[in-house]
Amino acid sequence: MLNNTAKYKYKISAPYTSPREVIKKEDGFLAYWFTAQLANWTVRFTCRFLPTLTPNWFTAGSLILGLVTAVLFAFGDYRSLIFGVLILHISFMFDCCDGQLARIKGIKIRAGAWFDYHSDKIKDGFILLGLAWGVYQQTGQAWILAVAFLGIFFQFFRNINALNRDIFSLETAGTKDRPRTLITTNQKQNQLLRTIKHSTLFKLSDRVLLYTVFGIAAWPIGGIILYTALAFFFSSASAYLNYREFTKFDKNK
Repeated sequence: MLNNTAKYKYKISAPYTSPREVIKKEDGFLAYWFTAQLANWTVRFTCRFLPTLTPNWFTAGSLILGLVTAVLFAFGDYRSLIFGVLILHISFMFDCCDGQLARIKGIKIRAGAWFDYHSDKIKDGFILLGLAWGVYQQTGQAWILAVAFLGIFFQFFRNINALNRDIFSLETAGTKDRPRTLITTNQKQNQLLRTIKHSTLFKLSDRVLLYTVFGIAAWPIGGIILYTALAFFFSSASAYLNYREFTKFDKNK
């Protein structure tokens, strides 16, 4: 079913009635207040002038630009770092575009969701590895490569735990698990508070911000170490929460 939205010169899939409604509200500060807003204008342009373009095109573009970012980071010099950060932000904007375009057109394809999920993980790992290789190229400090590999491992471990928790939640409650932080929010609360909550979860937008800050500061070593430390913390917390919930469920059976 499509709503009557002739004033936008294109159709918007129900239940949405305006293009702004497709912006994902449960996201971090950078993602919601900056990147998603730019993505929304891009999606509007796409719907009006490139109506046959599908979300997978944005996903593929985001993946390619993410890999370009990794290559630029691997050179290690400051100019390459800055160009890499700029390309990374375009890649992240495209990553927001695919979901918004899918929602505005009412597209729900499992293969598309699978492509989006795994392309994010591929980009994440290669960008961190590229940054570490750039440090190694410039300084000869091989230990930073080991730190980067640890960061990739911890982030992978965190993703596995999140998937396990989602499967468990779907089986027991019928819905995916919701992120848990010290800040409790709901859909009726202030958007700023909701973005602050999600900015404490070290999501993709937070990692993009990390690369931006440490890239501009010309201190990639600090960025890699902080990434790995945060990945370790969140993967450990995720594993603990899973263990606690699974054992509690088993005892109550």
